[in-house]
Amino acid sequence: MNLPVNIIEGWVNKINQETDRQKIIRLMQTILNSWKEEEINKCSKELKFKKKESPNLPCSHFKEVIYKKTTKWGDLSVEMMLFTGEEYTGFHTHPEFVVDKILEGRLIEIDENGDVDHRKEGCVRSSFDPKGMPHNVKGDNGTCVTLCCYLGFNPVSKMKYMEMS
Repeated sequence: MNLPVNIIEGWVNKINQETDRQKIIRLMQTILNSWKEEEINKCSKELKFKKKESPNLPCSHFKEVIYKKTTKWGDLSVEMMLFTGEEYTGFHTHPEFVVDKILEGRLIEIDENGDVDHRKEGCVRSSFDPKGMPHNVKGDNGTCVTLCCYLGFNPVSKMKYMEMS
């Protein structure tokens, strides 16, 4: 999935110049919304093919990094993920800024307090959390495809002490 590099770089330059968190999130939303439907469908099909080619490999998700760039706010990445619905990801965190959209299916998310959120197709979430919003995720009743934009200094990381029993 490709956009003209000058378009993406223009938004990255604006993020580098920005100091307001809400404006950064809006720029991230613009980046996320810029991919065309045919490009999204192509990447989604590739992820579904990976799943089909690995039927005996139980896993929580497959992902494709579409774009990655270092900014003054940390690493910016755009990723597409296919959650298999076979198992939870395990509790983990993300970079500080997150904008994501559910393209297909539904997702179950459990936060660090045990609160459960059932997100459905079309749901868009935008957030800033210095702790990386600890959560556990699983495709709800089958596969779920998401498009995500992350920004920050904290990498995605597993949180072993919060694993579900």
